[in-house]
Amino acid sequence: ITLSTCAYDFEDFRIVVVARKVRDGESADVDLSKAVENPNPLYPQIWYKSYGGTPPTVTSFQEAYNNKEIDWYDGDKKWSVNDDEELERVLGEGKKNAENMLHAFVEKIDYADKEQEEVNKLVQDYINKMNASDSADEVNRLYNEAIEEIKKIKTREQVNAEESAEAEASRIRAEASRIRAEAEASQESARELSAKKQAAIAEMRNSIAGNQYRLDDADKVTKLIKEYTDNITDAETIEAVEELRKESIEVLSAIKTDAELRKEESAAAQASKKAAEESSRQAEASRQAEAFRQAQELANAKEEAVEQLDTYAALDEYPASLQSEIKTIIANYQSAIKSVSTKNDVDNLLQVAKDAIDEKISAYEEEQEPPSEVTTDENED
Repeated sequence: ITLSTCAYDFEDFRIVVVARKVRDGESADVDLSKAVENPNPLYPQIWYKSYGGTPPTVTSFQEAYNNKEIDWYDGDKKWSVNDDEELERVLGEGKKNAENMLHAFVEKIDYADKEQEEVNKLVQDYINKMNASDSADEVNRLYNEAIEEIKKIKTREQVNAEESAEAEASRIRAEASRIRAEAEASQESARELSAKKQAAIAEMRNSIAGNQYRLDDADKVTKLIKEYTDNITDAETIEAVEELRKESIEVLSAIKTDAELRKEESAAAQASKKAAEESSRQAEASRQAEAFRQAQELANAKEEAVEQLDTYAALDEYPASLQSEIKTIIANYQSAIKSVSTKNDVDNLLQVAKDAIDEKISAYEEEQEPPSEVTTDENED
């Protein structure tokens, strides 16, 4: 009996569970401990097309029986013409399946035109051989042999990879040849290059011979000599050696010796001294100019204060005695103003003098006013 149900591994796929009747001598009880997984089951052809692999060899019932691989058949059933026809039909299906599987195997592989022709011819040759076979075992053997032979034919990717590898190898050979030629050409000038290097290093060292440096600069010079010596030694061309020679001498000459630094320091000290003297001179000139300005400003303030006091009061309007007193105040304060040393003192004395004059005039004007009349209330007791 069979049980067929849906499966979704592939399109229109089905799973069929097959059961048979217990044979004579068999027990309906199953010892599951003896059950094992088939390591190489036969899958549908679409499985191999999708996932690759090779189906196991499948023999016909008759072949298995003849090879004594079947021990449950009692042999009662007699072989007939119908059985021959069925065997032929099954063998034909096997051949067709093998043919389809060969085509499916090569369809997944990309070949270049030349290799594709070779594959097509190989496939057809093996199909012809399988069709001429009268044994399922032979068909399976031929199929497996065809697969192995097909695998030997290079794919487009393999051909391209080999061509690329050959092109790269050719490029490397050409590059090696070029390098070898250059090496042979440069070998002749190797001695000249070595001599240039030695001369450049010697000239660099001689450029500072006898120079005395301060401690930090001496360390710097030592490091530079080592660095340029290494660079000149590693230089590969005469031009590079010459550039390094010029550069090293220029860089080393930029580092000042102790004598040069002393000379610069002395010059700097002299310049600083002159600058300080000039600054002092300018400061003194500025101080004198400021003093002159302040003196001039004070003189102007005194002159202006004296003039203000001369015209501050209209003396003609007052009697001679008051005029005399005011003139005395004016003269005294003008004398005092002329003797002070700051503009602030001038302003203060000017204001004091004006206040004194105003006080004299106010006192005089109060004396000239008539006395106020005193009134009494008739009702006052």
